[in-house]
Formats: sequence, C-alpha cells, structure tokens
Amino acid sequence: MSDDPTSRLRAAFDPEQFRVEGHRVIDDLADYLSTSLQRESDAVLPWKDPTQQVAEIAPFGEEPSESLSNAVADVLQRALRQHDPRCMGHQDAVPLPAAALATLVASLLNNDPSTYEIAPGAVALERRILRWTMDEIGYPE
Repeated sequence: MSDDPTSRLRAAFDPEQFRVEGHRVIDDLADYLSTSLQRESDAVLPWKDPTQQVAEIAPFGEEPSESLSNAVADVLQRALRQHDPRCMGHQDAVPLPAAALATLVASLLNNDPSTYEIAPGAVALERRILRWTMDEIGYPE
C-alpha cells in the first residue's frame, strides 16, 4: 500500500472493497448463526483464560481486509453463542439478524438522530416506531 495519505484514505473508503468485505462478514455471521441455532458448536461459551485469549487473538496487519477477516473469525470463534438454544442465564437480549443489519446501516451512515437536520431519515423512522409502540401500549395520540 502506498504511503500517500490520499491513496490510503481512498482505499479505506473504497466501495468495492467494502462490498467484498461486507459479503464476507455477512457470510461469516450467517454461518455463525446457523451453527449456533443448530447446536453444532461444542460449547455455548468457548471459555479460555483472558490472558490466553489476548495472546491468541489475531493481531491487525498492514492490509485492512486481511486483518478484518482474521479478526472477525477470531471473535466469532470466541463468542458467547446467544442464539444457541442451550444459552441461558444472561440478561442480554438475543439480537435479531434484521436488527444487526439495521445497526450496520446506522453505523455506516453515522447520522446522529438527535436533530432532524443531521439525520432526517433516522428521525422520521424513530418517530414512526415510537408512535407504533405507543399505539400498541394504548397511549393516546
């Protein structure tokens, strides 16, 4: 990779690289979800001592795509499988895949919905969801 800051910045925001990496990450997550739901993993929590976890996890390299793939694989291997039917006892809600995808959209846009001018779409969606929730509860208009 070039040492030119402009070319490094362009590479970091390359849409095709994002597409390739995004498909790879989604495929990895879908495989993880399938393995968890089918109870194909050995353990719900692949426990190791924290010091051992840090020593074993893949370090980031010079090429972002390679290091991202390695990091995702490592994190998925070491994750608590909340989608596994045998998982119980934690207070975290099991995330829906659709919610994870919505979070991906929100993360890439990074539009803070605190004001309409910054995130008109997110603010409008939030108002609709709040109205739907209030209707479901029975709150008046």
